[in-house]
Amino acid sequence: MGVVEVEFAGALFPRVLQTLLSQTRIPVPALDALPAGQLVTGLEWGVPQELASAPNGVLVVTAPVSVRHLSLAEFDAGTEAHATAAAVRLRVSALGPRIAVDADRIDIAGVPQAVTWPLVHLDVPATPGLTVYNGAVLQTGAGGDRVVTIRLRTDAFTDILAAPANRIADRDGDWLIRVSGEAVAELLLAAVLDYLGRLGSDTAVEQYPAVQWMPGVWPGEEIGWEAVANFGIRRKDACPGLFGDVDLSVAVTAALRLAPPPVPLPAPPGDRLGLRLWLSTDVSDWDVFRCWAGSGGVGPLLLGGASAGPLALVGLGAFAGIESLIGLGRVVAGRARGDVRDDPPDGFTQESTGDNGTIFRGAIDLPAIEGLDPNVEIAVDADGLIMTGKNLILPAVHEVEYTPRVGPLPGLWLNGDLNCETGVWEPSYRLLRPIEVADEAVIAGRFRTDVPVWIFPTTTATPPDTFGVIWQNSPELSGPPFDPAKVTIQPSRVLDTAVDGALYVHSSAGLVKYTIVTGPPPAPTPSQEREARIRCAQNKIRSLEAAGPEARAQLAAELENLVLLQSAGREYVTAAANAARAADLYAALGNGDGQVRLLIYQGAALSQAGQHDEAIAVTQRAVDLHRGGWELENLCLRLSAAGRYRDSATAGADAAAVYRAAGDLVSTARNLVYQGAALSQAGEHDQAIAATRDAVETHRGGWELENLCLRLSAAGRYRESATAGADAAAVYRADGDLVSTARNLVYQGAALSQAGEHDQAIAATRDAVETHRGGWELENLCLRLSAAGHYRDSATAGADAAAVYRADGDLVSTARNLVYQGGALSHAGEHDQAIAVTGQAVEAHGGGWELENLTLRQAEAERFADAADSAGRAAQAYADAGDEPGRDRLLAMREAYLAHAGG
Repeated sequence: MGVVEVEFAGALFPRVLQTLLSQTRIPVPALDALPAGQLVTGLEWGVPQELASAPNGVLVVTAPVSVRHLSLAEFDAGTEAHATAAAVRLRVSALGPRIAVDADRIDIAGVPQAVTWPLVHLDVPATPGLTVYNGAVLQTGAGGDRVVTIRLRTDAFTDILAAPANRIADRDGDWLIRVSGEAVAELLLAAVLDYLGRLGSDTAVEQYPAVQWMPGVWPGEEIGWEAVANFGIRRKDACPGLFGDVDLSVAVTAALRLAPPPVPLPAPPGDRLGLRLWLSTDVSDWDVFRCWAGSGGVGPLLLGGASAGPLALVGLGAFAGIESLIGLGRVVAGRARGDVRDDPPDGFTQESTGDNGTIFRGAIDLPAIEGLDPNVEIAVDADGLIMTGKNLILPAVHEVEYTPRVGPLPGLWLNGDLNCETGVWEPSYRLLRPIEVADEAVIAGRFRTDVPVWIFPTTTATPPDTFGVIWQNSPELSGPPFDPAKVTIQPSRVLDTAVDGALYVHSSAGLVKYTIVTGPPPAPTPSQEREARIRCAQNKIRSLEAAGPEARAQLAAELENLVLLQSAGREYVTAAANAARAADLYAALGNGDGQVRLLIYQGAALSQAGQHDEAIAVTQRAVDLHRGGWELENLCLRLSAAGRYRDSATAGADAAAVYRAAGDLVSTARNLVYQGAALSQAGEHDQAIAATRDAVETHRGGWELENLCLRLSAAGRYRESATAGADAAAVYRADGDLVSTARNLVYQGAALSQAGEHDQAIAATRDAVETHRGGWELENLCLRLSAAGHYRDSATAGADAAAVYRADGDLVSTARNLVYQGGALSHAGEHDQAIAVTGQAVEAHGGGWELENLTLRQAEAERFADAADSAGRAAQAYADAGDEPGRDRLLAMREAYLAHAGG
């Protein structure tokens, strides 16, 4: 009968079960008999003591287990897990090609709980030519005399419930694996049928193969057990005959012997099972005569290639099934990874040949069986192939890997987005990557078995109203090896503040805690918020457009909002187009104020886009529709931007008159300032000063006084300008505006310097630096000191200004002040330092101006060759910038310096 049997003697099978169970995962997150809130964090399986046979070939086993458990509060407090003794009832069965260990009940403190736990499922490897129909797990004896047999049936007739033979009792070993002779014969039959299925159309099967396990005698050898297959084939038109082409009939016998190590030389290396195949053929005498008569010979039949010759049986690889079948021994200690070879056996080689046939030799690896002594005794007899060994069974230890490591959970704030409904910015928090959980059961530190991981629904995050948890279990159909289980969190509400929380990952591999510390969410940058508001406005506009004519008023308002956002984002052309559309909508709705307002917005956007004529025309249209102060003020600004200063001054005066009539003195003063600025640009300095004085008298503010300072300076009235600057600084200082205070002190200092009052100029500028120590203020102090001939002090101020600008990332201003510093040092006679500092300016920003100043510093030090080289570089820089006069000037300087160097 075709069977594969595994026998376990004495206490081995309970220990095998312990090993298998120790490799399993935690099956459930909690148990009814445990106190509420207790989470199962581990199971420690003991050696089963109670075994009982059940009907239909099922073995019922009671296994002791220690259940480790604790609550989340105890876990947070660092409490050691509780250990509660329990007993689990197991059912060990063999259904088809699967050996299963399932639990159906657990008893804790005398309280039974029905369960459905599929703990161990071992699939017997598929073997070509063999079908495992069903199986049984049988037991005989008790204690040290107990024998447990796992029997798998490979034919349709074997009585799987027949009393076990207990062959292990007559052998020196704890376990035995038997592949019956009939099963080996079925493997040979599979190889023969595979060969016959490859025959070409010129060959037919005359006799269907018959196989059996039987003793046989090979030439020059003792009797031995073997699988024998006999079949017949006919080769059509194999050779020419006297009366036409001749068919040849061939009877083939294939005998397969298993040769346990050591096998006759040359022996295969290592622990391998030798395979020897004897092929013999018998051709019909009458067919041979007819073939010889036609001088064809039988060679083409016997050696005719894979399509016809019986030798094609050699190396077909069908015998790989033997290895897979012997590999059933892996059920002893679970699935292996990397310790059992799955390669097909090596190809056969010819051992000998003669009149009786040809013998071929091959070999396959014996499987390494986890936890068992590798010294295995192998025998081949009437019962088939039998392997016997002694146990080295050890329980498994789980090695669980969490990625990232347990601890703080790395995450980050993303940019987030604007909620268009509420207008509130909603930041987004995400983990950098999901948590991955992988589990391996390790036996004796060597044998590793992947264990798929389940994430339990008791996995949770706190605060519970802040984070939600999603997970993905190991996809069990993909392994082994199995992909890790994955857990991630995502905010379940908008996070607008920093959050401290925790993630408890409860899985079939145990319980761990990650801490969540988000930190405060970042505020959006102005550009991010503006772009988001633009998107919201565009979405709302599309919705209003679809709503039809009744939504025109809302559409016009939303377009106006979009115009302001796009203008702030410098999308001037698009903003102007949307403003024109909104103005038309307001006009159609009879909303004149809205129409005028949007025409002003359109003109401002067009002006910013450089389309000055169009900007003036649109703004003039707004003035024609409503001649108000605001409209005239914007016309003033549009004309000034276009360089039409006298027209701008007229519009500013008109706007001021309208505002004054309305009693709005601040706006009156503002437009008088615009009028003065336009007149100054037009060269009408006296009128400019008069308009600006009118502004100051109307509203004596810092800004008005500052503009009076600038108008007076432009007119060359420096002492009056200095006085206005001092007055402006005083007003700004009283308002707490220190930046504007410092700016006007600088203006005062510049005016005093122009008036030749250098000491007062330096004092005012030092006051500016003390009020606000910025790069610009220090730069002006450098210039004031230089103008007064205080060159070393000027160099120091220039160095300070350069340092401030460099810290701000402004390399152009950095280079400019290094040049000023170099010029001051040169005037002080410190030529080497002057050259070094100006060289730093060139490194910071190598423009023509910086190189020209380096040329001057080198010439002043009479280093004419260096000056000529720098002049050439400066000329090239000016040329690259399109400055032809600068290029020509530096080329002339280069020639002069070359002449000096040559002289």
